[in-house]
Amino acid sequence: MQSLPKDIHVLTIDDKQQFSYASEYLDTDQLDFYLLHHNQRKNRLKIRIRHYLDTDTRFLEIKEKNNRGTTSKTRHEINGYLEDDLIAEHVEGLEKLEESGFGKKLFTQFDRITLVNESLSERLTIDTNLSFRSIEDDKIAYKNLVVFELKQLKSDRYSTFYNALKTMKIRPKSFSKYCLGISNLYDIKQNRFLQQQREITKIENYA
Repeated sequence: MQSLPKDIHVLTIDDKQQFSYASEYLDTDQLDFYLLHHNQRKNRLKIRIRHYLDTDTRFLEIKEKNNRGTTSKTRHEINGYLEDDLIAEHVEGLEKLEESGFGKKLFTQFDRITLVNESLSERLTIDTNLSFRSIEDDKIAYKNLVVFELKQLKSDRYSTFYNALKTMKIRPKSFSKYCLGISNLYDIKQNRFLQQQREITKIENYA
């Protein structure tokens, strides 16, 4: 990241600059949330429990996308609460979901470095050491894959980070850790992600 200007710094907390995350994704037995994403349905839902391992804090995160293309995300801290009670309080239609075997289906872990600009208008997260585990304890890990995610207060294709990524020939792509893990660990429809998987395989096999 040598091309980044001086107004960019690495997020540092207690002298640490790299932090470990773990997530537990919830879905039905038929993996309906995954299939809605795969089939590019406009109305879709993603529910996960995010664990910040360095601070031992956990959040229930619910991400909803509606048919107008608008995405909303809510976060509820779990610490001090019973996990099941918090899910019951904040997940709509839970009783119907439970009839479909709703529960934890994928476990992920990765390390993250976050770059921030001084105006705090955008930040760039860099995720490495991604690994996934299914409820059947099947596992897959990626030693070479690096995931950049640009987070902005409002979309700006002329921003510091966007131009830096463009200079390094890093182009934006649609990417979901959940879909990557599910499509590799479960016997399920995945044709939409086959090209992406081929690209990731090339990265992993790069010597």
